[in-house]
Amino acid sequence: EKRFNYAFRPRNLAEFREAIMANMPPAPAYYPTMKRVNKVGATPLAGVPASRALAADEVAGLIAGGALALDTRPAEAFGGAHIPGALFAGLGTDLVNWAGWYAPYDRDVVLVLEHDEQFAEVRTELARIGIDRVAGYLAGGMTSWETSGRDIATLAQISTLQLEELLRKHEAIVIDARSLAEWQEGHIDGALHRFAGQIVTGDVDIPAAGPVAIICGSGYRSSVAASVLLQQGWQDVINVPGGMDGWRAAGLPTTTDSAASAAGIAKEEEVLA
Repeated sequence: EKRFNYAFRPRNLAEFREAIMANMPPAPAYYPTMKRVNKVGATPLAGVPASRALAADEVAGLIAGGALALDTRPAEAFGGAHIPGALFAGLGTDLVNWAGWYAPYDRDVVLVLEHDEQFAEVRTELARIGIDRVAGYLAGGMTSWETSGRDIATLAQISTLQLEELLRKHEAIVIDARSLAEWQEGHIDGALHRFAGQIVTGDVDIPAAGPVAIICGSGYRSSVAASVLLQQGWQDVINVPGGMDGWRAAGLPTTTDSAASAAGIAKEEEVLA
């Protein structure tokens, strides 16, 4: 281990701490709550408040009263139509991580599912990080919401080739929502790095005008970040579902130049002008 493990290389405490923490992404917002839950114990699933299927008018009433609509459908479905103000966290291995960034502990959550049968799974996953106030789910999914005649929102989607064209014409700003380590391995020239978690928490500045295209690795985190911006009232938000995987697959160039952020700021000023 001393010969090959970097953590065992001779160094003082400060150097060791710096090496261990280098490129570590910010902790999700639910971590402090999880520390408490792990210490005092989680609410048994049998003790979690009962939830139920909700009609569209019931969901609308809960949202008007302060509940969060959490949409766990695939990113493409969310982009096509979702409840205005809903936040995205698609069902899968990343659900708990990203829902934990913004799902509230002090108010109700209403779920929008791809299939009603997924409700028990999603509620269990959320309960594992202490999110117990799940009031229910939209029965029949977005179809029932749409047939009720209520407003819907959309999230524009473009391919990586379309993004490249927009950037070539200086018609959009691109926000890279990946981790710093991923960004440093290669990114679009002129892009601005804004980690998705920091977009969720509002810890970074986003350009205030002009179309903003958000990209990540494959389209999940960009959908999370875009849903937050839409909830905050942004209009010109575009998701790139192919992500950097699609960008590279299309043979488009990347850079590791540390000056790219400065180039991105210059491009931001050009678009805003």
